[in-house]
Amino acid sequence: MNNVMDVPKRPVRHFLPESFVVTTWEELKPYLDQLLDQEIDNAASLKMWLRHRSELESVLSEDMGWRYIRMTCFTDNEEYSKSYQDFVQNIQPQAAPYSDMLNKKVLESPHLKSLEHEAGYDMMIRNLKKEVELFRESNIPLMTEITTDTQKYASISGAMMIEMDGQEITLQQAGVILQSTDRAKREAVYHKIATRRLQDKAALDELFTKLIGLRHQVALNADFVNFRDYMFNAYG
Repeated sequence: MNNVMDVPKRPVRHFLPESFVVTTWEELKPYLDQLLDQEIDNAASLKMWLRHRSELESVLSEDMGWRYIRMTCFTDNEEYSKSYQDFVQNIQPQAAPYSDMLNKKVLESPHLKSLEHEAGYDMMIRNLKKEVELFRESNIPLMTEITTDTQKYASISGAMMIEMDGQEITLQQAGVILQSTDRAKREAVYHKIATRRLQDKAALDELFTKLIGLRHQVALNADFVNFRDYMFNAYG
């Protein structure tokens, strides 16, 4: 039996330097400008441009993902929380208008038609059109606020602990006990979870109500009557 685990390796970069890491908006911006200004002369150069854009967006997505994972795994680590907030508040809002401009650059390219019937490109083109249709610059600060407040909501929930059998455990760990075959144990942990959640009821209710209002405004800005319809349209 082969017990060796194959760890996936990061693909070789063709657009960004191998040493590039996401640190500040000022260091990221030149690469977005380069994509925006690059001439696309034919279908082959459009394909290459799309690969370069995909590479950049993959690096951005991975960086944000790791910041989020560290923040949620170590809720008491202020540096991890600040790192995530820095991305959400200082990098993502600056990159959003560029994403819209890059989408339009692709859709306006006369060479896009030659890719329409190639495998995979039809879905990509549909998604780009959807993103352009829904984009509103007025929603950028609202999206930033939504992400920030969602993180606050998660931080409050993630920091909740209860005592069980003489040990402090998280609500996620307590949730496992709810699967126990011992009814008395299930009931005890259920009440402990509910009691702990009620301690933060006011703060969570306030955040939840605020998020409803922010999301509703996002929908109105994009000419939808409610956030449900907005998200239904966003998911295609």
